[in-house]
Amino acid sequence: MATKELDVSRQVLYLHLKRLEKADIVESDLRLEEDDMRAKKFFKLKEFDIKLDVNDLKNIFETETIPKKD
Repeated sequence: MATKELDVSRQVLYLHLKRLEKADIVESDLRLEEDDMRAKKFFKLKEFDIKLDVNDLKNIFETETIPKKD
């Protein structure tokens, strides 16, 4: 899926993909394409099972820095 389809910048997309990789939700590998010898990073969704309860969500939102609108 391309960044244009998601309507986000490449930098924002990679930021989130790196976070998902750190959380062990996606994995990546570098590949060389035959017509282009530059290395490209591909991401793949891993199998995962996440269980959240209300306390987990409270902890997530209390530790995240979310700008408040005035």
